[in-house]
Amino acid sequence: MSGRGLGHTGGTLDKLESIEGFRISLSDDEFKNVVEKHNIAIVGQNQKLVPADKKIYALRDVTGTVDSIPLIASSVMSKKIATGSNCILLDVKCGNGAFMKNLEQAKKLGHLMIEIGKKLNRKIAVEITNMEKPLGRTIGNKIEILEAIDTLKGEGPKDFTEIVYSSASTLLVLANKAKNEKEARVMIEEVIANKQALNKFNEW
Repeated sequence: MSGRGLGHTGGTLDKLESIEGFRISLSDDEFKNVVEKHNIAIVGQNQKLVPADKKIYALRDVTGTVDSIPLIASSVMSKKIATGSNCILLDVKCGNGAFMKNLEQAKKLGHLMIEIGKKLNRKIAVEITNMEKPLGRTIGNKIEILEAIDTLKGEGPKDFTEIVYSSASTLLVLANKAKNEKEARVMIEEVIANKQALNKFNEW
């Protein structure tokens, strides 16, 4: 489960909706069916899944609280936990282009989300990534999606590709799908080289 744009940041849902026909508003049954069929799903908040977060999310955007660490942590973790995720990888952005302006703030947010996850018996990993400059070469919902597709083809920008490899490696190890980062990277290289990753995106 993901969110829309907040403050100056772009939302994952907004980017995905730039794909013609892509739906992020799914019923409970539709969500389950998509997961069972494709082993992946991304949805937004609705009246049954974290309804309070949807309202708080909108209020934060107009009350000067978009960078409130407790509100960010509760928003992020409520969405991840509501969808039943057992292994959760969180990418905390840090720098001029992020809500967390320095490493201290980013670590504080990451630690709080890890504590929330542990209390609910979730396996959590946090990566802090630099947002002192834009990631990749594009800015805008649709062209950022196209850049992501290029990355699945093995043709993406170096900095964006490295984030993809790092995040995917961490998640594979966290979920016990790989013994270590080196093995995980080999797995990622393979599914990109043989187009399995791209085909999964197109199928989904």
